[in-house]
Amino acid sequence: MLGPSLRDREFRLISGIVYDRCRLNLHKGKKALVQSRLSKRLRSLGIENFREYLDYVQENDAEFSIMLDCLTTNYTGFYREPQHFEFLTEVVFPQLDLAEQERIRFWSAGCSSGEEAYSVAIEMKKGLSDIEKKDTLILATDISTRMLDVARTGVYEKDRLANCPPDVLRSFFAHFGPEKGVLYRVRPEVAGLVRFRHLNLVGPWPMKRPFDVIFCRNVMIYFDKATRRELVHRFWEALKPGGILIVGHCESLASIEHAFEFLSPTIYMKRTDARS
Repeated sequence: MLGPSLRDREFRLISGIVYDRCRLNLHKGKKALVQSRLSKRLRSLGIENFREYLDYVQENDAEFSIMLDCLTTNYTGFYREPQHFEFLTEVVFPQLDLAEQERIRFWSAGCSSGEEAYSVAIEMKKGLSDIEKKDTLILATDISTRMLDVARTGVYEKDRLANCPPDVLRSFFAHFGPEKGVLYRVRPEVAGLVRFRHLNLVGPWPMKRPFDVIFCRNVMIYFDKATRRELVHRFWEALKPGGILIVGHCESLASIEHAFEFLSPTIYMKRTDARS
């Protein structure tokens, strides 16, 4: 069944609203995608055309979050891009242990449904000595309240854990439900390391103290170059000297100006002699 027609003017209005609020870059080539994904939402609401839907979005803040969910891809999984977790265990954690620091802070920026943050928490439990004695926290933020609600449950279908080794499943998850469609819940000792919070990356950041590591993977692809440059600068400011920024596999910083030291593709360091 054909959905409602999205006129150019309506597409520009949607693009403008999204850009103004969160800098999501919906260029002209995205018009067909916008029409396809939002048409389903219009049908579920019983709204006949995009003009009426625009009025509804502007009068309903919760709908804006739902619209963003429709327009972005929230695909993720445990241990996605595994080389980043190998870097944590082989490079970052040994340095943190050697430093014997009491306070450890990681940030999963654009955490979606939580798998990235929980993967980091599991690796912390495995790789950091005396973690129970340290002030350790992973801040996990996202603009989508729906994704944050999923993340806070810590419950996942088995196919989302396809990259988890058997020993990780046994040690850090509890399974329940029927044999077919079995679900897995993150154990409390892992969930206790993570705090999920709502945050628009292009808005104010309330965090005051610096991070050891920031993950921002497969998020900046949605922004234009100016916004990416601004975010990378803010990430630099938010890291302690020697801190690490990890981005997605298609998000090289090569095309933008920045002060980070390149370590390997997608992994960057704020130099230890850096000054804000």
